[in-house]
Amino acid sequence: MAEQVTRVILRIAYDGSEFHGFTESDGVRTVAGELRRIVEQVTRTDRVILRGASRTDTGVHALDQCVRIDAEGTLAPEKLARAIACLAPEDIEVRSFSPGSPHFNPSSDAIEKRYVYRLWNSHRASVLGRHRLWAIGQTLDLDAMVRAAKSLVGTHDFEAFRNRSNGGPENTIRTIRAIELRHSLPEVWIQVIGDGFLYRMVRNIVGMLVEVGRGSAGVASVGEVLQSRDRTLAGQTAPPHGLHLAQIRYPGEPECVVDEVPLRF
Repeated sequence: MAEQVTRVILRIAYDGSEFHGFTESDGVRTVAGELRRIVEQVTRTDRVILRGASRTDTGVHALDQCVRIDAEGTLAPEKLARAIACLAPEDIEVRSFSPGSPHFNPSSDAIEKRYVYRLWNSHRASVLGRHRLWAIGQTLDLDAMVRAAKSLVGTHDFEAFRNRSNGGPENTIRTIRAIELRHSLPEVWIQVIGDGFLYRMVRNIVGMLVEVGRGSAGVASVGEVLQSRDRTLAGQTAPPHGLHLAQIRYPGEPECVVDEVPLRF
């Protein structure tokens, strides 16, 4: 990268339905790939570096993804940000921007993240929510799910609730500050706030809580699985389309909070 660099920090939202995740990958449409295409078009250079706060999977949505963009050239950061906002496809929205620091890392500098998982707890299908809700075709015991979730709050080894991936961290200790259920039936929201998350950790937690809600696992089993460090005991992984990256907190920003109405599109 040349000494003259346009650097900008974007806070973006996106509908993940048509994306193969955030991270760039050859031959498929990704959020970072779309951003790169626009930046290269505007700056007329292929010397572009993109760093995101979270590598959301295929089908996962975001309301507050943070992206740092470094592009060769002298274009003013605000002009680059406005150009990206104007040229972004309809499933990506630039919500705010600021000039970037060369020392800022969207991933490692994050203090907390809040995820929201959306369930549709009804025998009746949700046609409009089919890309954003996991439809559960039976009545869940929400009280049992609330009790089971309490064993996950605090600092624990979450090995049992992560899927292994290439380059995954060896340290599986994470802190969940809050995990709460809110509902306006038939919709149910599971909100999780923590200092960091392992690969598919939230989706695996949700999958286990749904098993408790269905009665196929007991309330105490969640704590037992946590202590076992055995992924095979944690059950199913919730599908990606119900998961939303709702909030990322950096130093100097207000702490993440559980919302009564957690998603505002």
